[in-house]
Amino acid sequence: MQKETITIRRGEEKDLEAFFDLYWISSLEHIQYNGELDILKPKEQCRDYIINRQRDYLKDTDQIFFVAEDQTKIIGMATGHIGERDEANIYAIEKIGYVDELCILSEYRKSGTGTRLLDTLIQELHKSNIKFIGVGVAYNNTAHHFYTSQGFNTEGIWMIRRRDHQKENKNLETTTEGEEKAYDPYGRGKASLPFIVKVKPESVMGEYIALHGLMPQNELPEHLRYKIPKDEIWIREDVYNNPARRDQILQGHEKYELGLMETKGLTYKQAHFRAQLHEKVYKLEEELENLKKDLGLNPFEPVRLIDRKRTQNHNTENNQKNE
Repeated sequence: MQKETITIRRGEEKDLEAFFDLYWISSLEHIQYNGELDILKPKEQCRDYIINRQRDYLKDTDQIFFVAEDQTKIIGMATGHIGERDEANIYAIEKIGYVDELCILSEYRKSGTGTRLLDTLIQELHKSNIKFIGVGVAYNNTAHHFYTSQGFNTEGIWMIRRRDHQKENKNLETTTEGEEKAYDPYGRGKASLPFIVKVKPESVMGEYIALHGLMPQNELPEHLRYKIPKDEIWIREDVYNNPARRDQILQGHEKYELGLMETKGLTYKQAHFRAQLHEKVYKLEEELENLKKDLGLNPFEPVRLIDRKRTQNHNTENNQKNE
């Protein structure tokens, strides 16, 4: 991938299939942040609707569509529009610009293409003399850091409530006297607690490689909170199907972390901290071994202990002989 081969241009009719493929990638990534709220209908069922809608947008001067192209391959897209605010009749500023979609193929991310696409989209929106541009980002979406770096600030938050939120969020245990108490995910040290490995698709796990049910719920992705039983480890399917990575997860960090919680009675945070240190030391030792091999160093000889008193006596005897 070379940055100089990537060009930004307006989207056209011929780009609609590639646009939908990128739109679908972006939509699948959003599922991990909003969970059940954003569960998608089957891909083929969505294709015609999205492509036809974007085709109509090509005729609308308030709709903006750009693509990033590496030679003949569409590797990114950005869409936006100018529209009225909610309750525009009561606000002095009635119209603002919107960033609707921004997606780059994974292998082209961190190449600066996303920034170029966003800058191009913003410049086009500013041609209509608008004062503000808005974008919707889930509060735990990592894209939040990207938009912050591009000058966007959080001005509000849209909150939702599930109809069954009480059953979803309480997750209570019952004491021997019948009174209820909230389950505390910290400090669940057990002498022996078997763990079941469950393989989950990327649409469920998102960017997470492996997660276990003993993690504090506020440290889990929102759509997985109270979903992973405390005796289960969920691992992403593509990682599980790769023997090297699978063994690294199940026999490495995660296993060491869970082992500390089971046998030492440590809290999750204590075990997680120790596991991180353990992993860093292991990697350092591995790097040192590789460095020794590269430099062709011989193994160190063991230290030889010398009896200082015997050495002194030996030197005295030699001196007397010489006299």
